[in-house]
Amino acid sequence: MMQAFPGRRLKSTAILCSSMIVLFVFFHFCFDGAPSIRSISSFSSKLPTLSGEPLVVSHDGNGPSQDVKETLVALVSQKQRPISTLMTVTKISSRAPVPTNLEENHVSQPILSSTFSSTNAEPEATHAISNPLDSSGAIVAAVSLSTNLSWVHELQNPIWTLHRYDHDSPHPPPSTYFPVNKGNEAMMYLSYILNNYDALPTYSIFIHGHRTSWHQEGDIVELVNALRFRALDQEGYTPLRCDWYPSCPAEIRPLDRDAVVWGPGVWRHEVEVEIAEAWAVLFASEELPRTIASQCCAQFAVTRSAILRRPKAEYESMRDWLVNTSLSNDISGRVFEKLWAYIFTKEAVRCPPPGRCACDYFGMCGERKWMVPPEGLRKWDEE
Repeated sequence: MMQAFPGRRLKSTAILCSSMIVLFVFFHFCFDGAPSIRSISSFSSKLPTLSGEPLVVSHDGNGPSQDVKETLVALVSQKQRPISTLMTVTKISSRAPVPTNLEENHVSQPILSSTFSSTNAEPEATHAISNPLDSSGAIVAAVSLSTNLSWVHELQNPIWTLHRYDHDSPHPPPSTYFPVNKGNEAMMYLSYILNNYDALPTYSIFIHGHRTSWHQEGDIVELVNALRFRALDQEGYTPLRCDWYPSCPAEIRPLDRDAVVWGPGVWRHEVEVEIAEAWAVLFASEELPRTIASQCCAQFAVTRSAILRRPKAEYESMRDWLVNTSLSNDISGRVFEKLWAYIFTKEAVRCPPPGRCACDYFGMCGERKWMVPPEGLRKWDEE
């Protein structure tokens, strides 16, 4: 009995210590721990999806966060799930409030739910996707003072910042400076590149500002929200119109002047002549191609690396030509309209098949009828 007493004593001591620890934890939680728990119950997390667009999962601290936790766990484990599945998961997020005023060079709070998906789209390889949350983007709008750009607030991706170039502004701010209003959107686009050449964002989308038009592939909000970053990273340049009408596959023939005209051909001949005349100034060390063609109509997305393929001095030379030319805006602007794809890719003919363009660049992979080139012009290769 005397030998067992020390063991009992040690056991009692252990129980007493354990009880004190439990009481300490209890009182710490009640008086100190609760604020800490409350402080971390409100959170926001941004994750990339297989489409290259960010998923923003948020919780404001009110109500259960179980759905959010389940979503995060599901996303971590689903590297090979199709895009349509990921888009379904994002629906648990709520829509952020939209400010009423559009500020210069600033985009509103992002919409937190992703709404565009294509059940026919193939899953994108995760290793080839740029993380949008580590990227930056610019919406470069060549517009007038009266243009309504309120749709910018509907863009889902938080990377986009608006760069508004009002061509009729008598006193543009330094951030959107341009020397003279000539060449329609060409002057604004070149001025943006020169103003930001040393600090370009990862992606730049050049637009005319209208929300819908025949010469873009749909609602501009849907196009920007659906843009596939992997495809843009690989190509460097993506048109916002995929239909070949009226400029692909051989609109400009500056040497032979034998182009088959498809569509109205407004100023086409004059532009063809002026491209030949100006080539040595615009591209001093490059040979004039026999054929120049790309999807119209001067609206496109381009990567920073694609812009930087050419030194700043070349863009300065292009703008100087535009400043000094005596050509009308309709002609000088169209000179660049026909050349943007070449400027950024150095490919004289840049006409991806319309179906592949729509599917690869925007995830629009369903059946669709495209305008077929007339006799005398080749059709795209069947896929």
